[in-house]
Amino acid sequence: MTDRRVAHRYALALFGAAKSHAIVDAVESDLRLVDAVLANDERNYDFIVAPFTTRPEKIDILERAFGDRVTALTHRVMKVMIEKSREADLPLLGAEFTAIRRADANIVAARVTSAAELDGDQRARLLANLQRRLGRTVEASFTVDPALVGGLTVAYDDFILDGSVK
Repeated sequence: MTDRRVAHRYALALFGAAKSHAIVDAVESDLRLVDAVLANDERNYDFIVAPFTTRPEKIDILERAFGDRVTALTHRVMKVMIEKSREADLPLLGAEFTAIRRADANIVAARVTSAAELDGDQRARLLANLQRRLGRTVEASFTVDPALVGGLTVAYDDFILDGSVK
């Protein structure tokens, strides 16, 4: 069973250590890699959380899979999570780390959904307008929804700005 609160605590500790060593971007990249490995093949996650797999076996697999591909700090936190029987929370670690990094840097994540693909200039103007209105830096993901006739929606925090036509 996963617990976002536990993942948040580990991510908070990891962020503090990464920030003090000035490797926040590297650690976030590591966590994206771990998420990809665990998400791409359900068997990877199942093996990590399997009760019949011993802790030393899980740590050995972790070292073989990620030993030279992630920073020592990321590797150590993942090892501690396994030692403390928190391996089920590994997939949540990346999202929590990213949320903490964004909060620390006063960044808001936004999801922009439009009726048609936005070109680079349209995206830049939209982001500039959002940043001016919110007073924060905006990290946006862009998607196209063919169900929209026109316009776009912007979702961030607990808000949705809906300028679409369905």
